[in-house]
Amino acid sequence: MVRFIEELIERAKRSKVFRRNKKSLEVKILAGLLYFFGLSLRKASLFISLFEEISHESVRKYYHKLRYILKEPKGINCCR
Repeated sequence: MVRFIEELIERAKRSKVFRRNKKSLEVKILAGLLYFFGLSLRKASLFISLFEEISHESVRKYYHKLRYILKEPKGINCCR
């Protein structure tokens, strides 16, 4: 799992999806992953707030930008 997160961090750095750096890149990715894995926006923001102050709206924005990184390349269909 750690290797997966490290790979996401490298992809985010290369693609420059997160433009502002008020929050650390690790916090942004963790917040987006928590929401992706089923926590509500508010619960994910409460969890992350234990480490760094963050709003549920920020979690939503981070998730949508993280989705851009995880998007499958065009032309690859596993269901055909």
